Amino acid sequence: MPTIYTASQADADLAEVLTWLEERNPSAALSVLEAIDSTMQLLAGHPQLGVHPEYLPEERFASVRVHVVTKYPNYLIFYRPLGDGIHVLRILHGARDLPTQFE
Repeated sequence: MPTIYTASQADADLAEVLTWLEERNPSAALSVLEAIDSTMQLLAGHPQLGVHPEYLPEERFASVRVHVVTKYPNYLIFYRPLGDGIHVLRILHGARDLPTQFE
Protein backbone atom coordinates (compact mmCIF):
# COMPACT_ATOMS: atom_id res chain seq x y z
CA MET A 1 0.00 0.00 0.00
CA PRO A 2 1.45 3.41 -0.96
CA THR A 3 2.43 5.77 1.83
CA ILE A 4 1.52 9.43 2.17
CA TYR A 5 4.04 11.58 4.00
CA THR A 6 2.99 15.14 4.82
CA ALA A 7 5.24 18.08 5.49
CA SER A 8 4.41 20.19 8.54
CA GLN A 9 3.56 23.06 6.19
CA ALA A 10 1.00 20.86 4.39
CA ASP A 11 -0.57 20.02 7.76
CA ALA A 12 -0.72 23.74 8.59
CA ASP A 13 -2.22 24.52 5.16
CA LEU A 14 -4.91 21.90 5.67
CA ALA A 15 -5.73 23.22 9.15
CA GLU A 16 -6.03 26.75 7.73
CA VAL A 17 -8.35 25.61 4.92
CA LEU A 18 -10.55 23.63 7.28
CA THR A 19 -10.75 26.39 9.88
CA TRP A 20 -11.79 28.91 7.24
CA LEU A 21 -14.43 26.56 5.83
CA GLU A 22 -15.77 25.41 9.22
CA GLU A 23 -16.48 29.01 10.19
CA ARG A 24 -18.59 29.43 7.07
CA ASN A 25 -20.01 26.00 6.25
CA PRO A 26 -19.13 22.99 8.45
CA SER A 27 -20.55 20.43 6.03
CA ALA A 28 -18.45 21.90 3.20
CA ALA A 29 -15.36 21.57 5.38
CA LEU A 30 -16.00 17.86 5.85
CA SER A 31 -16.63 17.38 2.13
CA VAL A 32 -13.41 19.19 1.19
CA LEU A 33 -11.43 17.19 3.76
CA GLU A 34 -12.76 13.92 2.31
CA ALA A 35 -11.93 15.09 -1.22
CA ILE A 36 -8.40 16.08 -0.23
CA ASP A 37 -7.87 12.73 1.47
CA SER A 38 -9.17 10.73 -1.49
CA THR A 39 -7.07 12.78 -3.93
CA MET A 40 -3.94 12.15 -1.85
CA GLN A 41 -4.76 8.42 -1.84
CA LEU A 42 -5.12 8.52 -5.62
CA LEU A 43 -1.82 10.37 -6.04
CA ALA A 44 0.00 7.99 -3.69
CA GLY A 45 -0.99 5.12 -5.94
CA HIS A 46 -0.39 7.05 -9.19
CA PRO A 47 2.20 9.72 -8.40
CA GLN A 48 2.78 10.67 -12.05
CA LEU A 49 -0.78 12.05 -12.41
CA GLY A 50 0.31 15.52 -11.39
CA VAL A 51 2.27 17.94 -13.56
CA HIS A 52 5.24 20.14 -12.83
CA PRO A 53 3.96 23.64 -11.98
CA GLU A 54 5.42 26.04 -14.56
CA TYR A 55 5.63 28.89 -12.05
CA LEU A 56 8.10 27.10 -9.76
CA PRO A 57 11.80 27.34 -10.63
CA GLU A 58 12.95 24.07 -12.17
CA GLU A 59 16.32 24.04 -10.41
CA ARG A 60 14.80 23.97 -6.89
CA PHE A 61 11.53 22.24 -7.58
CA ALA A 62 12.28 19.84 -10.44
CA SER A 63 10.56 16.87 -8.79
CA VAL A 64 7.55 18.79 -7.45
CA ARG A 65 4.22 18.00 -9.03
CA VAL A 66 0.77 19.55 -8.56
CA HIS A 67 -2.70 18.08 -8.93
CA VAL A 68 -6.16 19.55 -8.37
CA VAL A 69 -8.34 18.14 -5.61
CA THR A 70 -11.06 15.94 -7.09
CA LYS A 71 -14.45 17.74 -6.96
CA TYR A 72 -12.77 20.93 -5.65
CA PRO A 73 -10.42 22.14 -8.41
CA ASN A 74 -9.73 25.42 -6.60
CA TYR A 75 -7.57 23.46 -4.15
CA LEU A 76 -4.18 22.18 -5.21
CA ILE A 77 -1.92 19.50 -3.75
CA PHE A 78 1.80 20.01 -4.27
CA TYR A 79 3.86 16.87 -3.74
CA ARG A 80 6.97 14.89 -4.62
CA PRO A 81 6.65 11.32 -5.89
CA LEU A 82 8.54 8.77 -3.79
CA GLY A 83 9.37 5.14 -4.34
CA ASP A 84 6.65 4.07 -1.92
CA GLY A 85 4.10 6.89 -2.27
CA ILE A 86 4.16 10.68 -2.11
CA HIS A 87 5.44 13.49 0.10
CA VAL A 88 2.80 16.23 0.28
CA LEU A 89 4.47 19.63 0.54
CA ARG A 90 1.57 22.08 0.40
CA ILE A 91 -2.23 22.15 0.10
CA LEU A 92 -3.26 25.55 -1.24
CA HIS A 93 -6.17 27.41 -2.76
CA GLY A 94 -5.43 28.26 -6.37
CA ALA A 95 -6.31 31.94 -5.89
CA ARG A 96 -3.25 32.47 -3.71
CA ASP A 97 -0.01 33.89 -5.07
CA LEU A 98 1.41 30.41 -5.50
CA PRO A 99 5.06 31.18 -6.35
CA THR A 100 5.47 33.20 -3.14
CA GLN A 101 4.21 30.23 -1.11
CA PHE A 102 7.41 28.37 -2.04
CA GLU A 103 9.96 31.10 -1.32
